Amino acid sequence: MAFDRDGNAWWTESRELNTIGRMDAKTHTEQLFKVPADGVIDRIVLGPDGNMWFSDQGEYYNPEPIVGHIGRVLTHAPYTITEFVPPTVEGRPLGLTVGPDRNLWFTEYISTPSGQTTPRGGNKIARISPLGTDAQITASITEFPLPTPNAGPLDIAAGADGNVWFTEASANQIGRISTHGAITEFPLPAGGAPSAIAGGPDGNVWFTDRGVNSIGRIVTHDAHTVSLFPVPGAPQALYFLTAGPDGNIWFTDPNGNDVGRVLVKSPNTVTVYPDPLAGASPRDIKCGPDGALWLTEQGTHTLGQVHLTDNPATAARYSAQCRADILLASVGIPAKFPGTQPGDQGSSPGDNPGSQG
Repeated sequence: MAFDRDGNAWWTESRELNTIGRMDAKTHTEQLFKVPADGVIDRIVLGPDGNMWFSDQGEYYNPEPIVGHIGRVLTHAPYTITEFVPPTVEGRPLGLTVGPDRNLWFTEYISTPSGQTTPRGGNKIARISPLGTDAQITASITEFPLPTPNAGPLDIAAGADGNVWFTEASANQIGRISTHGAITEFPLPAGGAPSAIAGGPDGNVWFTDRGVNSIGRIVTHDAHTVSLFPVPGAPQALYFLTAGPDGNIWFTDPNGNDVGRVLVKSPNTVTVYPDPLAGASPRDIKCGPDGALWLTEQGTHTLGQVHLTDNPATAARYSAQCRADILLASVGIPAKFPGTQPGDQGSSPGDNPGSQG
């Protein structure tokens, strides 16, 4: 999910619905916009043009797969949707972010459809450069093949170092691409399967690793040291993660119906909080303009919130930080939350995270 410049919430409805959702920040009324092409809508971000951009994987399980797209929906009436086809028509666009160069960058995943033995997909990182106006828009798409075959690039995020970082789930690597297209890959410890990725408030890059049930961090400078912080409890399907306004990293675990937090500073403690809504299955997580963390809860078809404090002054600061981060992310600048300041009072983050549909 993502928020536009006016604080309205946007999310994707994949599979059978294949729609984009919008909730008005003032009235809380919801709208759904049908995407013209059939496929599987996945990520959505606020673009540098002030509109929402999304990835559409295409119907990749079909023996004759439908072409994937990168799409744009206007954030104002008539909410027109425009879609662009990458040069690799079966590229399966998945992860999506705004880069430091103010272009949109996305991953082209690779998979093997049911009943087949030949992988399909792009196994590339791609850049889309929008041109024109809201009324008349074109886009130039450039693709960059990965050095590792069948690497399985999943998620992608802008780094504070001016590069774009991504996960390679099948190759158990973290990748980095410069805005000029130079790619470097960093192997992870054995057994990993990195999934989601996000820039952290410490200037490093953080990721979920389903293979070893951990939250990972890779230093974006010098030796690019990798650290893994195990998530307590039984192994689950760690999903998305984001920087919270408290200066820590928050993540979701849909299989365990949990939301988790890892402290950015030593000792990097990982804490898991159950979602009070049974069967919610939280997936995406983003900092909202009200200072709360917002969740998409696929199991109950709801939006949830995690309130990190009950102190009014702290809540107001969190709101200001999140509003600033929403705008900065739209031009490729990761969150730079300062974290909790000395003297803050109130409940500890996540003492009673509420899930509100």
